Amino acid sequence: MINVLHVITSPCGGGAEVLVRELVLRMNDSDVQSMAVYFNTGSECAKDLTLKVNESSLNVGFRDPKAVFLLRSFIKKQLKMHKTLIVHAHLTWPMLFVPLAAIGLPVKVVFTEHATSNRRRKYPLLRFIERFLYSRFEKVVCISEGTKIALDKWLGSKLAKKNDVILNGSRLYSVKARVCPNNVVNFVSIGALIEYKGFDRSISALAKWHNKNWHYTIVGEGGERKNLETLIKDLDLSDKIKLIGWSDQIEHHLHSADMQLVPSKFEGFGLVAVEGMSTGLPIVAANVSGLNEVLANAGQSVFLVNNPDSYSDWLHAIELGLESLQGDIRKISFDARKNAEKFNLDLMVENYKKLYLSLGFDNEN
Repeated sequence: MINVLHVITSPCGGGAEVLVRELVLRMNDSDVQSMAVYFNTGSECAKDLTLKVNESSLNVGFRDPKAVFLLRSFIKKQLKMHKTLIVHAHLTWPMLFVPLAAIGLPVKVVFTEHATSNRRRKYPLLRFIERFLYSRFEKVVCISEGTKIALDKWLGSKLAKKNDVILNGSRLYSVKARVCPNNVVNFVSIGALIEYKGFDRSISALAKWHNKNWHYTIVGEGGERKNLETLIKDLDLSDKIKLIGWSDQIEHHLHSADMQLVPSKFEGFGLVAVEGMSTGLPIVAANVSGLNEVLANAGQSVFLVNNPDSYSDWLHAIELGLESLQGDIRKISFDARKNAEKFNLDLMVENYKKLYLSLGFDNEN
């Protein structure tokens, strides 16, 4: 039996966290057993969360170098109980700390790359450091073809040989029977309030949608809250736009909307877009790598913005979406749901299992 330890900063907050908890929940059989360790559970979304028996917390800050030593100690404890151990890192700080924590230990380390870009890739000097860190991983999983193309280019052809694609799976919510909006258009966006999610784009674009009656709900929390609140106030949109914070009622918010906006500046996959499509919701999204891959075959239910920095292009795409809703709304719902169903959680889990089994362990526990 192979044992897999997933390492991520928090149990909730974004698509990567959803992926980890689904893998831990679904991959426990005679071949592979899964567990997770989080740096901490102090985020707003985790305050009422109860960890399961195969989940643990280090109770350390995301950026705290002590995490290296705490991780190393945790891994050593697992090795006393399990002869075969894969340590699977997710997101930036685990990517940096896990290779260091695992030096000299009889484990195999894997990383999942969740983004097509990040701030580190703006600095060529960091490429050499990252090449060393990525070289420590047995395999690097990319969550979309776009993610792999970007990472291959960053790391170079030699390290790119380690990179494989396993598409994310998604939770699928129930389909909502919708009607064409007449008096008020309700928009929704879901995601962390961080710079690259691009919510300043959608807010600023809607500010220019004059003589229209609309409301915009943004579900999520993060460091950009104050900047977004200031922008909303400066644009005199406080009565139209609500930043409601973290919520575990995602299905409710998707069902309450007429259209979903995904204004990301870059996106490895776009899990929230798949969740929205699963309810039959039409989507207006930035045409960026990774995200456009997920939305490419969604028929009449998706409207891509080719120049995401253009507010007029956003409004044009929104108008096209509304025109489409005035036509065959059932066709839009069908196309959205059909596309969402391609991203199956069971298939994702099976592909990860194949990856783990390919790493050369025997079948001893």
